[in-house]
Amino acid sequence: MRIRVLKANVGDSIIISYGKENNIHILIDGGTGHECFKSLKDFMKKIHEKEQKIKLVVLTHIDNDHINGILQIMKDESFKKQKIVENMFFNYGKLLNDQLKVSSKKIICIPNQDTKIGYKEGMELEVLLNESEIRHNWCIKEGDTYQIEGAKMTILSPDIDTLKRFQTHWEREEENTTKVSANQEAYEAIEVLSKKKFEGKNSLANQSSISFIFDYENYRLLLLGDATARKLEQALQKLGYSETNKLKVDCCKISHHASSNNTSNELIKMLDCNNYIISTCMTGNKRPSKECLSRIITNTEGKVVFYSNYEINFNKMFTNDEFDKYGMQFITIEKDGFVMEELCKKQ
Repeated sequence: MRIRVLKANVGDSIIISYGKENNIHILIDGGTGHECFKSLKDFMKKIHEKEQKIKLVVLTHIDNDHINGILQIMKDESFKKQKIVENMFFNYGKLLNDQLKVSSKKIICIPNQDTKIGYKEGMELEVLLNESEIRHNWCIKEGDTYQIEGAKMTILSPDIDTLKRFQTHWEREEENTTKVSANQEAYEAIEVLSKKKFEGKNSLANQSSISFIFDYENYRLLLLGDATARKLEQALQKLGYSETNKLKVDCCKISHHASSNNTSNELIKMLDCNNYIISTCMTGNKRPSKECLSRIITNTEGKVVFYSNYEINFNKMFTNDEFDKYGMQFITIEKDGFVMEELCKKQ
C-alpha cells in the first residue's frame, strides 16, 4: 500500500494505492493551488496509460482547500475524455436534501467570494457530476461501511443531525483574528500546551466533514478530514473503543491540518498510533499548531513520527530539550509518498 500526500497548499489531497500491484486507487480531496492540480493531472495521466481507474474519490467537505482541485479536474477536457473516476462520495446538493427530507437553503445569493467555504463550488461540482458518468453517493454518514476492492471503509462522521444542519443553514467562516505564529507558540512548553483548555471551535462545514477508518489486509489508516474531536470521540466510543481499549492504527492523518481546535487529549488517548500525517504548508494561523502536536506527543505511548507533505523547520517550533525528552521525529514526505509496509517495519 502506498500513500501519497500531495502538496495541496493549506488543503488536503491524499491518494491511497493498494492491491497486489498497488493498482487500486482512492483519492481523498483535491487540495488547492496549481502545484496540486498539476500533480493530480500527472497522476491521472500515468494510471490512465496503465489502463487503471480511480475507484473512489472522497470529497470530505466543501471547504475551498478540499474541493478546488476536484472541481478543476472535473472541468479539464482531458479528464472528461479519460473517464478515469468510477465513484465519488460527496455530501451536498439536491439529492442529499431529498434523502434527508429537508428543504434547500432559503437564500438566493451566494456568500462573498472571500469565504473559505465553497458553496458556489459545491453547486458547480453537483452540476458537473450529474453531467458525468461518475456514480455518486450523496449521503455518507456515521456508521456506514463500504467494501471497495478488498478494503473496508468505516465512516466516523458526519452524523445525520450535522448533515441536516449543514444542508439548511448558510454560514461564513471568518478568518481567525488572533493569529499566532509558530515562533510565538514555540515559547510555550509541550507540557503547558498539552494541558491548555481544549476549545474545539469549528465551522459547520468542518463538522460535516467525512472521516473514516480504512482497513486493507493487515493495515489500518485513520483519515480524519477536518472532522471535530468530540464527534470522533463519540463515534469511536460507539464502536467500542476507549482509553483502555484503544483503536490500533498504523497511520493517522491529523484532522484540519493540525489545528489546535480539532485534536483533543481524549481523542489521542483512544488511539494506539505512533505515525501521524500533517497535511499543510506553514500558515499564519497556527497550522500546524504546536498545541495540537503537543497533545499527540504527550498522550502517545512511545515515540511519535510525524510525516509532513511540506518541508517545515520544526526546530523553530520545538526546543532541543523537548526533542531529547520526547524523541519525536519529523519526516518530509517524498513526492511518490511512502509505502505502508516499510513504515510498519520501522516500528
